[in-house]
Amino acid sequence: MKKTIIFLGLSITSMVISGCKQSVDNQISDVSAVEFVNVPGDGENIEPFKMAKTEITNQQYVEFLNAALRKNMISVGAATGAASWIVLDADGNQMVNILGIRVIKDHDRNGVYELWEMENPLNRSMIKYDSEKEMFSVINPDNVDWEIYFDIATFPNVVDQITDWCEFHTFWPDEVTHEGRDIITFSKDIYNADGSAKENITFAGHLDTDCELPTLEEVERWPVNHIQYYGAKRFADFYGYNLPSLQELQWTGHGGYEEWVYATDDGTINSDNVVYNGGWDRSAGKHKGHPQPVAMFAPNPYGVYDLSGNVAEWTETEDIGNHGCRQNPADGGNISGDPVSTMLRIDGAWPRPDMMCKISDCIVTDINRGNDHFGFRIVKRE
Repeated sequence: MKKTIIFLGLSITSMVISGCKQSVDNQISDVSAVEFVNVPGDGENIEPFKMAKTEITNQQYVEFLNAALRKNMISVGAATGAASWIVLDADGNQMVNILGIRVIKDHDRNGVYELWEMENPLNRSMIKYDSEKEMFSVINPDNVDWEIYFDIATFPNVVDQITDWCEFHTFWPDEVTHEGRDIITFSKDIYNADGSAKENITFAGHLDTDCELPTLEEVERWPVNHIQYYGAKRFADFYGYNLPSLQELQWTGHGGYEEWVYATDDGTINSDNVVYNGGWDRSAGKHKGHPQPVAMFAPNPYGVYDLSGNVAEWTETEDIGNHGCRQNPADGGNISGDPVSTMLRIDGAWPRPDMMCKISDCIVTDINRGNDHFGFRIVKRE
């Protein structure tokens, strides 16, 4: 499928220009480069406000991290007992795992890890930290040793190989080619009658069947992922904005048409207007895709992109049990009298089926959870 990417001027000015370090205060004023649209209120409970056109990107988040680091507002440290780095705010709250790695799960919980359950290694965090230079940057996929993600010593449950993923074909052995292989995008139909894997297949998401590795420019414009609640909130706080409320996200998602179910250009959902898993029955297999650059498809009538797809989005709305949101089995709900530990987010994202991309769909989520499809956007209120 040919991809049409709409580029917007969303980059927050970089913190360091060769030989010349700009002041942090000047950088903060440049957050106006994030483009907003006006969203009308409902005349009752929602006042008019401005919402960011897109989800916050990897590049924008990197520039925030560098600015916050220079003001001693965040710290970076290795997580205890894990091969990862966790960014913490000044209060010690977890913000983002910048070495969040590919998810390997027993999706049908039968105790066996199968080839169809493997997820795309590109769903790692695409942000790195140089501890010597004390700087964050976006990762160039060309410079990653992707073989690591197939090392059973590090990932004991992997059952795939790098040659199972055609976007990595430039990293394959010279004698192996991806040409002529059947590309599997979302299916369990990869096994022979005896249970063995079919030959001559390879995996890719349905938006990446060209089998080309994403460029650095594309990845810079992917929505940032592996974001925990405070990772979203501290970005908004830093620039004097807010996270949207659940009501604001859902109101914006309808685009002025109360009966519209999806936050798209026409209220419907399909693989030509949303970055999602295509609506296939989840029982058919695991989606083989990954995020895409923001604003890839047309916006909704308010001019807002990706509210029904790409990444799930955090809100500032607390879980107080009266919003009709689903409870994630992995997260504990609030207990009366205890500090709030769960917040609400909308769940539409690239790995989700159509039923979870409805703008009405929301889910209760532990503030310390981050995932390959957890991101956010910001709002500013009068």
